[in-house]
Amino acid sequence: MTEENNSLKVIEVPPTLSQDMVKFAQQFVRLRLQGMAIANICSELSISTKTYYKWNEFDDFKWYVKELESLTISDDERIAYASVKKYILKKVQEENPSDKHVDMFFKYFEYVVDAENEKRMRELNIESSAKGSSFISVEERKANLLSRLLPNK
Repeated sequence: MTEENNSLKVIEVPPTLSQDMVKFAQQFVRLRLQGMAIANICSELSISTKTYYKWNEFDDFKWYVKELESLTISDDERIAYASVKKYILKKVQEENPSDKHVDMFFKYFEYVVDAENEKRMRELNIESSAKGSSFISVEERKANLLSRLLPNK
């Protein structure tokens, strides 16, 4: 077993998750951090995207995936996040700020931003979006709309 897999198993698995869900979540996080798209991950792991989005409706599954993602962020990535954040804040305060830097930051560090937000929410004792909130991501909205428009998929 690799060190990465050991760190993924540190989180207590919610009892409501099946073994298939747990195994998928662990592999999902690994592949997602490598930049793989959700549809490709599902195909690689022999899970339909419909199943993934169904699982992703469960608060415990979403929470577990978020917790796994937060464990996989290295100290170097957190330091880089802090440096880029300072740089972007500086650029935003300029007279004519560029959206390019902000877009690049959110594109390449989205998982770090999510983990930092979750950490801050825990520090403030605020319930996270992955656990008990009605917040729906753009990806979830897209899947919901597609399932209504294309019910046979």
